[in-house]
Amino acid sequence: MKISGIVVGPFQSNTWLVTDAAGETGVIVDPGDQADRILALVKDKGVEVAAILLTHGHIDHVGAAAEVASRTGAKVFIHPEDREVLDMVPSQCRLFGVTAVEAPVVEGVIEDEGELHFGGLTVRCIHTPGHSPGHTCFLFSEDNETLLVAGDLLFAGSIGRTDLWSGSASDMRISLDRIKMLPGPTPVYSGHGLRTTIAAELRDNPYLNGLLAF
Repeated sequence: MKISGIVVGPFQSNTWLVTDAAGETGVIVDPGDQADRILALVKDKGVEVAAILLTHGHIDHVGAAAEVASRTGAKVFIHPEDREVLDMVPSQCRLFGVTAVEAPVVEGVIEDEGELHFGGLTVRCIHTPGHSPGHTCFLFSEDNETLLVAGDLLFAGSIGRTDLWSGSASDMRISLDRIKMLPGPTPVYSGHGLRTTIAAELRDNPYLNGLLAF
C-alpha cells in the first residue's frame, strides 16, 4: 500500500491517492480542486481509480470531485449525514468567492464501521462528526499495514473547526476519543498540513493531551 498527496486550491487542502501494493488500484480521497493536477498524479502512478471517497462536503475537499468522477468513471462516496452539506456546494462557492462548481453525483454509501474493498485495499469507515455532521475518517489497510486519512477531524498539533455548517464541539470530543483508540504508530494523513501519527498527537496535540479544552 502506498499513499501520495498533493496540495490543491486556495484553501491549501490535501488530496490523497492511496494505491494497493500491486500498483493497479487507486482510491482518491477529497479531490478539493485542480482536477487536472489530480488526474496527472493518477496517470503518473499508472493506477485505475476505483472510488472517490469524501471525508465531508466542504468545498475545499470536494471542489474537483464531479470532474474527477466524470473523467475516471469512479463512484463518489460520502456519509449520508453530509449530503446536505455537499448539496450546498454552489452556495459555498459564492460564499467564499471561488469558481462555481456543481456538487458531484453520489453513488456510494458510507456506513459507520462499514468496510469497503478496492483491489487489495480494505477501507474501514469511521463516522467522526464534529467538523460536519457526516464527517468520516478512512482507515486503509492491506496485509499488516494501516494508515488513517483523517480529513478535517485531526491535524498535526490541532483539530478541525466546529463552527461551520452544523459543526458540534460535543460531537468532536466523542469522535476524537474514538480515533485516540487506534494504535499509536498509525500514520495520520489530514485534510490540511503535515503527516503525523496517533502517538505524536496524543503526546503533543493540546486538544488530545488535555492541555486545552474546547
